[in-house]
Amino acid sequence: MRSALASPFGYTEGDIPAGRIDPHAHHHAELLWVRTGMIEMTVDGAAHRLVAGQAIWIPAGVTHALRLEPGTVTVAVWSSSVPKSAVLSEVRVVDITDDWADWLIHKRGLGALAADGPLLELASGLSRHADPQVRTPRLPMPRSREARAVAQAVLRTPGSPLSADEFADRESVSAKTLRRQFANETGVVLSEWRTRARVTSAAAHLAEGRGVAWAQRHVGYATAAGFTRAFQRHVGITPREYARRARVKAAPADELARNVAALVADEQAHPPPIPAYSGPMRVNDCHVLLWVYRGEAIIRIATRDQKLRRGEVIWVPAGVSHRVGLAAGSILRPLGNRYGRVRIGVDDLRVFSFPPETESYLLHTTFAEYGLLNSDHPLRLTDELFHEQFFRNEIAETTLTGAAGALATALRRDPADSRSLADWAKALGMTPTALGKELTSQTGTSFPHWRAQLRMNLARELLHHGERPGDIARKLGYASPAAFTKVFTSAHGIPPREYQRQMTGQAESSEVAVSSTSGN
Repeated sequence: MRSALASPFGYTEGDIPAGRIDPHAHHHAELLWVRTGMIEMTVDGAAHRLVAGQAIWIPAGVTHALRLEPGTVTVAVWSSSVPKSAVLSEVRVVDITDDWADWLIHKRGLGALAADGPLLELASGLSRHADPQVRTPRLPMPRSREARAVAQAVLRTPGSPLSADEFADRESVSAKTLRRQFANETGVVLSEWRTRARVTSAAAHLAEGRGVAWAQRHVGYATAAGFTRAFQRHVGITPREYARRARVKAAPADELARNVAALVADEQAHPPPIPAYSGPMRVNDCHVLLWVYRGEAIIRIATRDQKLRRGEVIWVPAGVSHRVGLAAGSILRPLGNRYGRVRIGVDDLRVFSFPPETESYLLHTTFAEYGLLNSDHPLRLTDELFHEQFFRNEIAETTLTGAAGALATALRRDPADSRSLADWAKALGMTPTALGKELTSQTGTSFPHWRAQLRMNLARELLHHGERPGDIARKLGYASPAAFTKVFTSAHGIPPREYQRQMTGQAESSEVAVSSTSGN
């Protein structure tokens, strides 16, 4: 059943209250983007004022605090592995173009990021060198759509093996036209432009500490001799001498902002695509409200498959198995989670439909629910939707009822209890077949699978709270820490210590696991 809400409870961007985030620091570098509104913040003692479309790069360990004006939505993403770079070791303000908006919100759901390219490229800009004897080739950008797209592709991947003909085919233009565009608009032929781009990229990597052999391979040279000849012709010295003499020196803040803005507009004009996603079956101890921010999703709740489109939300009750599937380009966000004794069948779960004008308020809600933001007025949207779904008819029982409910309560109290389904059936005064059917009808899965999912959910919560994996293994009833690590890694793709490391120091990203995924 779908419930269309013309303007849910009257909440739009104009209803977003002012707020603040108190002084804190992260173990990870952070890019904080202002989507709407304006913020005033203090970073390492310096004052900054940012408006919509701007972002600030904050290196790991730097203390910062901010105040948000009414109507403001900010999005924070993190990088857990930042390469050595002078330009990435300082606070800097950058401009973010609109086409990066969805990618940043997608990344916000993934927690700490590896230093695998796009985020760091947004933050770092092109290197600038202080040694007056060290030069890098001039690299003008073409204006034509086709030539500019090829130039951007070369700058993103200077070592690309594609030929001029293959680049032309990708842009649906003849190779002759593509070469003419480069020659007329940049003053150099395409082959020379590619060489300059490769040398420029190699120089930046060498100045930031990369080895000569690594830079050679990265920019696409098969031999050291060919790389050295091209580099010396354009720079005037060999790569090894350049690496020795070049020093990356930060430019003034306003120049850095202009450099990064130019990079975003020219060399990273097209953010990476958001891939499709198919998640594992999960069980939560709380009721989670899921919202499709972009695209569409298929959410399996027990035995019900529910398709959600952009702007639609649904509650996933506690104790019920569920799986999330997202189409390419889709983003799913949690709007909050709540605890409480409720009873409702999965077929009675309603799909609420939100109009476009509520989008900013919903983003504000998800980041406030799962972050450090202190709003001047308390959040009410999630509570009101919780009441609308579960208490409209004044029904207040456990999500899992009868013997299944008793079993769920006992296992939440003592997840290490190793009794079999037959043992539980005997304790509850029924046959194993009857208990198994009752549990399956309410959770959509078997007893062993449901218990394993419940333990994994508890494990994630305990890891978020900072408990050691060895202690968690004992609490959950695993024979050894190694056995717990094996099961956790199989379920999540990373071991529990790595999962905890990624989450540590990031209150903003410690969301309910089922709902923090966004097309990843």
